[in-house]
Amino acid sequence: LAIGVLLLVGYTVLWFYGKGIMREEIDNFIGDQEAYGNVVTYDQKEIRGFPIALRAQIDNFRWADPGNWDWSGEVLNIIAMPTDPTRLIFAPRGPQEIILPENELNITPNDLRVGIGNNKYSAEGTEVLIRTADNQTLSLGSFKANWLSEEPGSWVMVASARNVTYRDADD
Repeated sequence: LAIGVLLLVGYTVLWFYGKGIMREEIDNFIGDQEAYGNVVTYDQKEIRGFPIALRAQIDNFRWADPGNWDWSGEVLNIIAMPTDPTRLIFAPRGPQEIILPENELNITPNDLRVGIGNNKYSAEGTEVLIRTADNQTLSLGSFKANWLSEEPGSWVMVASARNVTYRDADD
């Protein structure tokens, strides 16, 4: 019983220590983005999820590279494991909007996870609906993508998708 209590207390300490590290990692990520000239705003940031995963919930987020793209949405979850709180997985929920110079996209994912690292990116999702301003839609039943950028202006991407449906404005 004493060993069980010690393990439980130890894990609890690990989780709360990881929570502090995760908060710092998110703040560092936002600081780095702002140093690159990007804009990051949100209403509230809360970390919860005890006892399993660390889950930050960021409400009414906006992440933009002015003049190039602007991504905003209702809820952005950022997930990490207590054993590795520096590896952040972005999991946006609810309707989102991406504004590009030539287009505006409305995205509604059932499940979407985006990993961002140094020049490495990944995305995985199910039941993702993308709608353009002129009512074209792309529905992805499921997809996975990984891409790598080794030098500015150059990148390599590998992707797969299932149950893909595209509809133009005339259906």
